[in-house]
Amino acid sequence: MEQLIDKEHARKVILGDTEAYIYKHGYVSEVAHGVKENNEWAIEEMGDFLASQIKEDCFLVPAPQHTGKAEYTLKVCEHIKEVCPYEITILDVMGCTPRETLYAIKKAWQETNGKDLKGQKFSSGMYLYDAIQDIEGPVYFVDNVVSTGTTLRDAKELIPQIKPLVFAVSAKYIFSK
Repeated sequence: MEQLIDKEHARKVILGDTEAYIYKHGYVSEVAHGVKENNEWAIEEMGDFLASQIKEDCFLVPAPQHTGKAEYTLKVCEHIKEVCPYEITILDVMGCTPRETLYAIKKAWQETNGKDLKGQKFSSGMYLYDAIQDIEGPVYFVDNVVSTGTTLRDAKELIPQIKPLVFAVSAKYIFSK
């Protein structure tokens, strides 16, 4: 069984120009799953960590969930705005076609095809429902976990200047780069 890693021993990496935890079971997975379940402690924990990464006025774009709109990521952005000493503007402008979670889609594909996902490209079905124009300053894509990078890749296609501001990243994603 995998060892549970507490907050003090959770490793971090640089993703873009911010830090993210390396996804491991224990503190990091507890926060990531808690946010999805609208656990207030987890939302605050994630929001505080992400707010500590922000060094200037900026824009936050919450990642849409598989339901089609930003839900828990929007709550995290709202908490960041509350606690961050900089001017934060939340741009809730991304949606996606409602679907199963990307995790479920990828897992089903793997089971059906009996292969690793290496080299496979999936789409999150994301789109912009409001145009972003004449924005000056950093624009961050707020998500809880980057697993394979599909959502982050699709966000960058929609908003080329967007940078990741995420709580955790999978080791598989880091080492596939």
